[in-house]
Formats: sequence, C-alpha cells, structure tokens
Amino acid sequence: KLISNSAFHFSLRNRQPPTDSVNSLLSFGYTLLFNNVLSLIIAEGLSPYLGNFHYGEDKKPYLAFDLMEEFRSPIVDSFVLKLINSSIVKPKDFDRVASTGGVYLNKQARRVFLEQFEKRMNEEISHPDLQSSVSYRQAIQLQIRRYKSSLLQGSAYQAFLRSV
Repeated sequence: KLISNSAFHFSLRNRQPPTDSVNSLLSFGYTLLFNNVLSLIIAEGLSPYLGNFHYGEDKKPYLAFDLMEEFRSPIVDSFVLKLINSSIVKPKDFDRVASTGGVYLNKQARRVFLEQFEKRMNEEISHPDLQSSVSYRQAIQLQIRRYKSSLLQGSAYQAFLRSV
C-alpha cells in the first residue's frame, strides 16, 4: 500500500531469485546492508559466525544476519520505496533472466542504485548514544559496539530505534 507508483506492484516477498522488480530492489539493498554490517563486525574484532537468532549447520556469518535486522526497514525498505515512488528507478531498468526467472537491475540502473544507496548510508540521523548526528553507517557501528559491550558487561542489548 506504500507504493504510489502504479508501474510497480508488490504482493509477496520472494528471493533467490527475485521474480519481480520490487523484490529485486529489496534483495540488492539487503545484500549491500549485509556487507556493510559484516565489514563493521569484523572491524570491531567480533566473530561474525556466532549469532543469536540466526543459526544453522553451515558456517555462515549469522551475527551479521542478526545485527542487520534492525536496519532493514529504516535503511533498505524506506530507501526502496523512495526509489520507486520518486521514479528514480523505472520498469525499463530491469532485465529478466529467462533460465532462472530472476529479475535484476540492468548495469546502468545498478550504478544509480549504488550511488543512491551510498547517499542513504551517509544520511545523518540521531542516535541515543551521541549528542550529534551520525550517518546510518556510523549508527550501525554504534549498534555493533552496543552489542559488543552487552557481551563484555552482561548488560541487555538495546536495539536501534530510528526517531523521526
């Protein structure tokens, strides 16, 4: 219901491969968010393989999956809505891969998406741990430090809540 651009429709989340343009944008955005979170976890000296909510038999960076959850909506979901509703991306920006049925941004549109995503990650917001504004990327780093502190001090972890 939040999509006001009639050229785009969303009814069900699907991935691997994404079968429509909205799912394609969400998957690409989540992949970029995941990689940002993963690199910041490693930079903080934490093992990304020891998660709390995500887990499995395979050796995957489950902590990155855990810590990216609180940023999906404020960073990626609202970003994708902006791209769609502002017509920054258009239906012609997507290609369908016949062999898999996957729908992906074409090369030129990926460049635009990446530029816009970087702007989003550098967008300044407030964070309760600081008096000054921080970028989303810095907010992720602060949350990873909160997580690390909760491990070391045994205190409860406080999730990121975007204030408007």
